[in-house]
Amino acid sequence: GQIWFNAITLTENDLRIEGTARDNGAIAQFMKNLERSSFIKSVDLIASKQSMIGTVKLQVFTLACGLKRGA
Repeated sequence: GQIWFNAITLTENDLRIEGTARDNGAIAQFMKNLERSSFIKSVDLIASKQSMIGTVKLQVFTLACGLKRGA
């Protein structure tokens, strides 16, 4: 696994994903995969910062996704 989810929040129009990733490349690939979804209209990186978890450097991130209506 490259991505771990900490929280997923769904509203009528938006999906917010908070998680941890191995690196920025994993976040970028995850964003590209989300953009290919028939349910997602946009994906925005709200925040990404490096964090030490134990002795490992990981990226903690937040994404905001716009949902397609009627999908």
